[in-house]
Amino acid sequence: MAHITVLGDVDKAEGALGELMDRMDVARSVSVTPPERYFAMARKKIEGGHYSFEADVDAIKAVEGN
Repeated sequence: MAHITVLGDVDKAEGALGELMDRMDVARSVSVTPPERYFAMARKKIEGGHYSFEADVDAIKAVEGN
């Protein structure tokens, strides 16, 4: 896709993008579920204040217009 330009062939670009999306779907189809202890450890860190979600709050406010 990096070699297809604005003036390039649209059909060729769509074909290349379709192929890449198929490859992406295959890569996403395999996932490993981490053990429960990692979720518990993450929850503990989040509740302990190790992470700030201010960027998310600001983004939501911007979308809502607040």
